[in-house]
Amino acid sequence: MMSKSSVRSAEDVDEVALSFTEVKMLATGDERFKEKMDLDMQVAKLKVLKQSYLSEH
Repeated sequence: MMSKSSVRSAEDVDEVALSFTEVKMLATGDERFKEKMDLDMQVAKLKVLKQSYLSEH
């Protein structure tokens, strides 16, 4: 036994996690799910920008 404490570290091997919409698109092959996902991301980004603008003024 050693008096030093052993330090262990672990890193995620795969950091990719698919959303439900992505899984659905892959399973069905329907590109409309990807389009909806992209639009949802744009809406979320615009909401953040709007909130930032409103907080500055």
